[in-house]
Amino acid sequence: MRAAGWMWVLVVACGSPTTSDKGPGTIGDDDDDTGPTTTTTTEDGFCAVRRAFVQECVVCHSSEAPQGDLDLETDAYAAVVNVTSAAYGEVLVVPGDPEGSLLYRKVSGTQSGTEGDPMPPNGDLPAVATTVRQWITDGATELCGTPGT
Repeated sequence: MRAAGWMWVLVVACGSPTTSDKGPGTIGDDDDDTGPTTTTTTEDGFCAVRRAFVQECVVCHSSEAPQGDLDLETDAYAAVVNVTSAAYGEVLVVPGDPEGSLLYRKVSGTQSGTEGDPMPPNGDLPAVATTVRQWITDGATELCGTPGT
């Protein structure tokens, strides 16, 4: 199996391939040196957030049974960015403002008494909170990767 075969899995998982002509001898090159190769960015930005949603949140917030009317499976970005929670009347993700974002407050356990339980209700996931906070701080774009890098 060529090295590029496993990269396709990462591209599909993150959904943001970039194409570039890297030239001969580049790692990931398919050795024919006749054209562009596909690469992926590091897993940060929305790609990391989406992975956290799949690993930790979709069990309760799926398209089939979206608790709190929050479907994080179908189009997670559209479901949270600049969207007001029907249950709490607060915006889930305010780009650039983690503390003003209900989603961050819920996953970090810093929500107010009127904003329900922390998420997830049965565990503490500081890595998810850190990932979500960084993504929101960076502007909550739909890009996989850190803006400007």
